[in-house]
Amino acid sequence: MPRKLSETKAEPKMQMKYTFSALALSVLISGAPAHADSTVSNDVPGGGLFMTGQRLAELCEGKLGADQPDTYAGGTCLGYINGTAATLLLYGVICYNNVTNGQVSDTVVKYMNEHPTEIGRHTAIVLIGIALKATFPVTEACRRETGDSRPVPKQ
Repeated sequence: MPRKLSETKAEPKMQMKYTFSALALSVLISGAPAHADSTVSNDVPGGGLFMTGQRLAELCEGKLGADQPDTYAGGTCLGYINGTAATLLLYGVICYNNVTNGQVSDTVVKYMNEHPTEIGRHTAIVLIGIALKATFPVTEACRRETGDSRPVPKQ
């Protein structure tokens, strides 16, 4: 009888590899433009490939054309922010526990409202990373609380 994937010693590494690949692909796909007007920009590093901070801000505010309802904008905003947050959490860039997806997205929207000049300077992923690292830094206490045994990175 063949062994199940879960019975192999390489499982954690393989799962992480596949998880990272799936997350990276989903970020690339969700950042890919359906049309090239305001979704991406070559003026922002990485902007030719990823969603711009400006587009993320527009989606989070529901500023879309008449052919797209606000629920699309809100869902895209929430999904893009929380997908990026999950990746940052997985790789130990940020640390939090008992925080809802709504609280995570509210944190990023609050950051964009308080730092409007940063919106046009970064891709959406970088903007989300800046906002979340400021709010959810990796600390010894957070690592203990979440059961994460990785060392806290030097700042």
